[in-house]
Amino acid sequence: MNITQRKLEIQRLVGADHIPKAIKRLMDFSTDFSKGRTDLKTIINISTGLNVLDEQQAKGGIEKSAFEEKRTALAKQILELTDEIERNF
Repeated sequence: MNITQRKLEIQRLVGADHIPKAIKRLMDFSTDFSKGRTDLKTIINISTGLNVLDEQQAKGGIEKSAFEEKRTALAKQILELTDEIERNF
């Protein structure tokens, strides 16, 4: 697959709310097309943020609207990083 096809795959995963799988694909995407470790650190931070958010939800420590807002922000970060990697490739 070329960079555009891989980017579209990540976008589809985010659109279908398959965020954990999108993060895995983004990690592969970054490894194949990025020139720096900064992107990997950003992906790790996104993944950590998702894990913390899921833990908060499981414990009932976050309201549904706040959960959805934060999850949407993480999804936006995935899409923005994907665009940035493609732009700099």
